[in-house]
Amino acid sequence: MKKFFVYSLSSALLAGSILSGAGAVSAATQEEFPAENITVNQSVSLGELISTGKIKNATLKNRIYSVTYEKDQQEYKVEYNGNTGLVTINGAIQEGFTFEYNPQLALNSQKSVESTNTVSINAAAAKSGYSYVGTLKGHTDTAKNAYSLAVQLSLLIPGTGWGINAVKVLLLYTDYDLNEKIPSKYYKYDLYQKGFMTNNWYQYSVTTLYEDKNYKIKSGESWTSNPQKIDLPNS
Repeated sequence: MKKFFVYSLSSALLAGSILSGAGAVSAATQEEFPAENITVNQSVSLGELISTGKIKNATLKNRIYSVTYEKDQQEYKVEYNGNTGLVTINGAIQEGFTFEYNPQLALNSQKSVESTNTVSINAAAAKSGYSYVGTLKGHTDTAKNAYSLAVQLSLLIPGTGWGINAVKVLLLYTDYDLNEKIPSKYYKYDLYQKGFMTNNWYQYSVTTLYEDKNYKIKSGESWTSNPQKIDLPNS
């Protein structure tokens, strides 16, 4: 039987940082990257950069989405390669993550509908003015309950819309009680954006959870988020 879980991101973040173990990377050597941008032996995860890093620059070209983050006065370049499927931080491959480019979703985003401010539990058509960026796949850690899983997802997926204007989001699960331990879930999200690298840069996502690593058995329904503004330096 399907069960609903309601939460807000603002309260979730206060509960503590529960990040996916997949994707931690040690910074590369100074020979590979400029010394001023690298702290040797400092580890950082993709989730940490997405949730707490500050975007300094980004490029999108030939199905390769590159984002430079600043965190703790250091810079990290994350590259999502839609040609090879690899996700890297400062050139180091992030195990457990893949990035795909779906031409059909890119085409569908050209047939957009007017944007709304309502999070949809069912995947909606592309919002007006937004274009498809790519699809990231990964997995969560085992969570002690649905609340903990929600925190993991909120820190891993940009543009979720959770917590914006104190909006509470319904996240649909199947076969788990609210306080029941939830095994690792596989997720994928399609990222859309408009106003790329401008003061009106917005992103949103369409997210689906799966039971299996082949992404065949869905766990609950897909949901479409509210758009989220991306703040750039000097914006």
